[in-house]
Parts: sequence; C-alpha cells; structure tokens
Amino acid sequence: MDPFLTTVAVIILLALALRFGMSMRVRRSVGKPAPDVSELSGRPLDPHESTMFYFYGPHCGACKPMTPVVKAMGEQRDNVFAVDISEHPKLAREFGLIATPTVLLVRNGRISQAHVGTLSQAKLEQMLSNDRA
Repeated sequence: MDPFLTTVAVIILLALALRFGMSMRVRRSVGKPAPDVSELSGRPLDPHESTMFYFYGPHCGACKPMTPVVKAMGEQRDNVFAVDISEHPKLAREFGLIATPTVLLVRNGRISQAHVGTLSQAKLEQMLSNDRA
C-alpha cells in the first residue's frame, strides 16, 4: 500500500476515534455533581433553573463564531456564562473539560447536558428550554 494512503487512513481513524471518544467522555459527565461556580456568578445558582456554561479558548478557531452569541445571551440572562478556560483553568479541570467549545448545562447541582462542538443560538436556546422539565 502507498505510504501516503496509509498515513491518510491512520489520520482519519485517529480523528474518528478522537471525535467519538470525546463524545463518550462528555456523555459520561452527565449526572455528575457540578463544581462550585461562585467565582463566576458571585451567588449560588438557582437549583430549579438550568444554568449554561460555555467553555471556550481565546485561540480556538471553532469557538470564534459561537463566543459572541453566548456572551450576548449572558448579557440578557443570569443563567448563561461564557468561561474563558485560560482565565479559569481550575474550573475547566473541575468540570472535566476535554475540548473547546464545550457547553454544559447544570441543574440541581448536577450536569444535566453536555455538548462538545459549535452550536447555533437556536440550538443553545433549545437546550436551555428542553432542560426545564
């Protein structure tokens, strides 16, 4: 087999393993207790309301289109936080982040939903509204 094709095949397999492995790890975080986030909110979170945490990196290319959208949502709502992982590395570790962008929803002190990758504003709003039940 051609060495170039072998290299391409290995890269594709690694990318698939990484993608689906990340997805599985994020799903495993659902249901785990959320760490203390008082440094972000300055107050305890309302246990009856879902709180969205959007983790991004300042140099993350996939984060660039999503960050302004989430920051605008955060200005309009008390339960949406855009968290720069370079400013809050300890919090990112405590949440078990593995990649950016990551959106986590916390309800009743536990992670109720998790998503790695970019999302539209409509999808973010849908995640929040579906998490109220």
